Amino acid sequence: MASLDDIVAELVERVARLEGRERQPLKSMLTGELEPPEHGRVVYSGMGPWQGRSVVWQMERSWGDIVDHDPSGAVRALSALANPTRVRIVAALIDGPASTGELTHRVDAGTSGQLFHHVKELLSAGLVHQPKRGTYALRAQHVLPILAALSAAMDLSPTTEAGES
Repeated sequence: MASLDDIVAELVERVARLEGRERQPLKSMLTGELEPPEHGRVVYSGMGPWQGRSVVWQMERSWGDIVDHDPSGAVRALSALANPTRVRIVAALIDGPASTGELTHRVDAGTSGQLFHHVKELLSAGLVHQPKRGTYALRAQHVLPILAALSAAMDLSPTTEAGES
């Protein structure tokens, strides 16, 4: 588990990166009231109820920040999600923390050994954590980015509607 000093250092770094960017209101950009930035930006956000509280998230990055970034962490996260059982595990944890037994039941993943194989990959990628022994959960700061990644993957998926290519 990360120490308080590590968490604060990460937050300070994130705020510094965010404050160093020129920001335009998303609504204004979408309605054409403002010119889009010269080099392009990617923005994702979301909000909703989670474990009895609200989570709100907005991230904005330049295209260059994304394209030039070391892909190893993103590849590790995407690889961990590149399995239907693992996606079902993450989706089940949106409902809240679960013990191995509860998660096996929620996901219908077969045996607890099969489940642990998949949970181990999610733990290794940092997408899932253990707040206490035998219990698995998502971190609040990962809920919306995971949902955004899954939403983006839905947009990348070939359609199955008749007449669409």
